[in-house]
Amino acid sequence: MGDNALNLINDDESALSGSNAPLGSSRILSNSRCSVNVTGASKSIAGNNISLSLPITLEPSTFDGDRNIFVNAFDNFGNLSHWVFGGVFRVQ
Repeated sequence: MGDNALNLINDDESALSGSNAPLGSSRILSNSRCSVNVTGASKSIAGNNISLSLPITLEPSTFDGDRNIFVNAFDNFGNLSHWVFGGVFRVQ
């Protein structure tokens, strides 16, 4: 935990589709709906806030319009936040 790594859930939300890709590593996490180029991912921290910049490629047939983002995270003690609302993005 606390290893600054990304994971992506598979299509049926039953397992990870690629796991523990450290930020900046030359990895691409993907499922049939999207892919995340981890090489270009970055984070910034300001107080208790963490901002992530993730280069995501979406399958156009799967996404259009406004979409909610849900995230979860482990802290340095291994405690899981569980899924929480993280924001909205629009696919055009």
